[in-house]
Amino acid sequence: MEALNNTSLAENGTGMVPTGQPHMPPPFDIGTAMLANGIFLAIMSPTTIILNSLLLFAIFKDPFKTFQSPSTYFLIGLTVTDLVSGLVVEPVVMTCYFMTYSQHPSTGDCMIVLTDHIGLLSAASINSSFLIVLSFTVVQYLAVSWPLKYKNIVNVRRTITCIIGIWIYTILFELLQKIGVPKTVIENTDLILHTTISFIVMVVFYILLQRSFHKKMKLGFVLRAESTIQSTSASIQADGNRRSPRNTPTNKQIDIEKKFIRVNLLLIALLFFCSIPNAIMWYILLVEPQYRNSTDFFIARIIMDNTLWVKFLLDPLIYAWRLPKYRRALKKSFQSH
Repeated sequence: MEALNNTSLAENGTGMVPTGQPHMPPPFDIGTAMLANGIFLAIMSPTTIILNSLLLFAIFKDPFKTFQSPSTYFLIGLTVTDLVSGLVVEPVVMTCYFMTYSQHPSTGDCMIVLTDHIGLLSAASINSSFLIVLSFTVVQYLAVSWPLKYKNIVNVRRTITCIIGIWIYTILFELLQKIGVPKTVIENTDLILHTTISFIVMVVFYILLQRSFHKKMKLGFVLRAESTIQSTSASIQADGNRRSPRNTPTNKQIDIEKKFIRVNLLLIALLFFCSIPNAIMWYILLVEPQYRNSTDFFIARIIMDNTLWVKFLLDPLIYAWRLPKYRRALKKSFQSH
């Protein structure tokens, strides 16, 4: 997903000119948009840092030893990606917005840093989010559909390797423009491959995941019913507690899987609703490239970028909302201090 990479800020006649050229005051609407978006990021950036840092703190302290599964490391990878955005990308973008609004003489230098460096990191972060959530969905599907194969294929070391591989790939992809690959080729490939195709594959795997989970639930109910009948026939004088010891971990495992599947759905939904506005803008540019020079379209683009910052902030809230063990771990970690 191309968010601030090669972004609108340096592509439009907005008063942001290279250093050394006369600095012309930006139109009022551009200045107002810059101020509003700068204030928005001034709120989003520290909040994103705090929420994602708390999540990492709870996971690494892990007082109840419940965050040791391979799936947890995908969530860690996603959280680190969000944290990079809050620590590095958003503050620089916010600074450029405020400098543009105030007509600071170094605005051109800020734009160069933004488009040449921070924009690449921003795009890599967003693409990493897509690919990590996709990998998480595939792993969840394997865990539910083929638990034995899952245990043989997926482990913590391979999960960490996968996440690092995603980070390296997304950064190298964005660096292609540094070796002469046309910017439009990278933008269009990014939009189609990393945003559209990866999201479609993600949804397909989630549908398969839901089907497999419902089959597993039905099979579990049948097995528990058969176990209850056999147990009742074999021991009439047993006490009222008829639950087989084997059923308890099975029920617990299904409950854990259900929670992770719901988290998975919420992550996909958040990714969709936060990325679709930005993707629509880029598809419009793909079909009608003349809009790159439109001031109104430029303002719309930087507003749409804000939905992506919301995504980086809301990811940890999804874990806190859907995973009670995270809230318990965070509370216990603070109590131990």
